[in-house]
Parts: sequence; structure tokens; C-alpha cells
Amino acid sequence: MAKLYAAPDAQADGRLQLMTIHKAKGLEFDTVILPGLHRPPRGSEAPLLAWDSFPLEQGERLVVAPVNRRRRVKGEPTVHDFLQGMERERAANEAARVLYVAVTRAVRRLHLVAVATRKDDGTPATPPANSLLARLWPLVEGQFATANAEIAVAPAPTLGSDDDAAHFVPQLQRLAAPAIPDAWRAPPAPAVAPRAETLDALAADIGTLLHALLELVAGAPEAWPPGAIAARQAGFERWLAARGWPAAEARRGAGRAAQLLATTLASADGQWVLRPRDDAGAELAIAKVGADGTAQTRVVDRSFVEDGLRWIVDYKTADLGPDADDARLAAHAERYRAQLESYAPLFEAEALPRRLAVFYAAHGKLISLV
Repeated sequence: MAKLYAAPDAQADGRLQLMTIHKAKGLEFDTVILPGLHRPPRGSEAPLLAWDSFPLEQGERLVVAPVNRRRRVKGEPTVHDFLQGMERERAANEAARVLYVAVTRAVRRLHLVAVATRKDDGTPATPPANSLLARLWPLVEGQFATANAEIAVAPAPTLGSDDDAAHFVPQLQRLAAPAIPDAWRAPPAPAVAPRAETLDALAADIGTLLHALLELVAGAPEAWPPGAIAARQAGFERWLAARGWPAAEARRGAGRAAQLLATTLASADGQWVLRPRDDAGAELAIAKVGADGTAQTRVVDRSFVEDGLRWIVDYKTADLGPDADDARLAAHAERYRAQLESYAPLFEAEALPRRLAVFYAAHGKLISLV
């Protein structure tokens, strides 16, 4: 895989995805496999000049120190050592944050894959201090020790002999069996079909960005003329870059978000959905307490009352192509009916009739589910 420089298969169904931890942020998967947790990150050379700012009684001060001189008293700490120590602490905190992001992407199963070396006495050695395995070591050391004791050392077979398979000892050992009962069965899939756009991590982040922008625009669309969108596009790019996207992809994603926003604001349906109303909300979070006392929170993209109807609108960034007419959009919107109907009980205390709709930002069209 390290030598595979082919483009991804465009016909793949998305059940298996390979990505960095940073690109996985904000996504969820039924099963997550994290390989190579024992590998330390690439080392970096000490900078020739280290600096940092500190809040002092006299105000914020910048501390700068050159690289350590070659001839210095052994054991004597320097300002450069202090600054580098702070940088290492930041890196350790960032590694912990990245590990947290990685393990919380899993919905049902999480597989942690790592290799532990043996010490002279045969017990597992402590992993490299800057590896992700080192952060998990207090929890998994005993499991490595148990697995190490159970692995029988078999004599190496003669290469080419017929009994190679019989003498083969697999080096990958499962430390703990999944805590899943034999009778366990996966729950039925939700009624809402998986959205094709979420299979692309960049498209998912573009959707998140567009939702944030439409929340800002809601109630005052006139404050966002085409020129204002272009002026803010650099900010869109910085937002995507902060989520770990390289410059080229952040630029492409920012352009796409700006295009979607411009199409929305140029459409009559977009202006109607976003115009100010007395009883309206954008990215409206509502918690409903069930009969068992548990609270369930849902976030509605856009909701308002118009002519005695409570409108519940969901935004979609899917582009169905230039020939997508209202009938095709309506057929596509049907897959989200169950999702929108799950929002309706949040407003039952109003005793108002409700209208469910999907707004397609790429087409500037509002499709009502009647």
C-alpha cells in the first residue's frame, strides 16, 4: 500500500475508506481500524531559533532563544531547552487530542493495532514515549503481557517444506475478544438512505461550512451580496485549512462553498427560506424529554412559521446535475422524509400544521414533502 500511487476507484461503494485521522474528524463509521499505534511520529530537528510569548505582570512578552551552544556546562538548563520543553508538551497534548478524535470515530467496533517488542526477560517492552501506544499503555500493558505468555515459540520450518503451514505461528494476536454476545445482531438500518455526499470527507466539511454560513445569513440575506461572498472566500479557505485540509483542497472547498452560497442567495426559494421572520430559527437545537425521562436533542437546519404553517427545512448540498428538474429533486428528497418527520414532534406543543421541505443549495430549489 505504501507504494500504491493509483487514484481511488470511482466506482467503489464507500464501505472501506482509508484516510488520516485529521480528515476523519467530524465523521463516524461503524468500524474503525487504527494501525501502527506503536510507531513514533517523524522526528524534527531542533530549530535554530525558538520563541514563545508569555503573559507577565508587565504584559505579554516575547521570549527568544538561539539553539544551544556546543560548549556549555553539562546539565545546565538553557532558555532554548525550556522553550523546546514547552513545545514538546504541546505536541504531547496534540497527540492526545488526535488519539481521542480517532477512537471516537467508531460507532460499533474499534480495532487498535500495535506491535510491542520484548525485553531481554521476554516481557513486553514499554513502547516509544511519543507513540500513541504509549498513551494507551497503562490500559493495554497487561493484555500484551498475557498474549505474550500464550504465544508458543515454534521451531522455524525449513523453507519450501510441505509442513510450512503447520508450523506457521501468526504474529498478529488479538488481545481481547470483542464484547459482543453470540446472539447479537446489528440493529436495522435507518430508514434514511446514506447520503452519497458524506462518503467524501471534503464534501462533508463543505456541507458543515455551508450550514454555518446559512446560519449567519438567515434573517439578513440582503447583507450578503455577491461581492460580499467573494470577499469572505479567503475566510472559508482558512476554516477548511484549520480542519486539516491541504492548501489546494481548502481552496477548492472554499470555492465550492462560495458557489453554493451564491446559488442559494440568487434563487427565489433561497431568499424566501432565509428571509427574516418573527418566529424563525437557524441550526435550531431542541431537546425533547421522552416518557422514560431521557432527553433527545435534534438540530433543525431552518424552521419558521409562515401563513399558519410550521415549516421544517433541511439543507442539502447534493448536486444532481444540470438536468435535475423538480420531479427528480422531489424523488431524491423522499429519502429524507423519515429524518424530517422525526423533527416534527419537537413542535407539537404549538398545535400548528407542519410542512416538511428540503432545500437544495446547489440548485436553489425548495422541495416540499406533501
